[in-house]
Amino acid sequence: MSKEQIQKPKTRERDDPLEKIKFTIDNEFVRISYSDALKFLKTQTLKKKKI
Repeated sequence: MSKEQIQKPKTRERDDPLEKIKFTIDNEFVRISYSDALKFLKTQTLKKKKI
C-alpha cells in the first residue's frame, strides 16, 4: 500500500470539538432509564435490518 492509502482520513466536521459542543447545545436531550434506552436501541436495530 502507498503512504497515501495508509494515512488517517482528514478531520471531519463532526470530529471537531467545537462542532460537538454546538450540537450538544442546539439539541434537546431527555433522561431515560437504562432499560428504556435498551428497548429503543433494539427497535432501531430491527428497523435498520428491515431496510
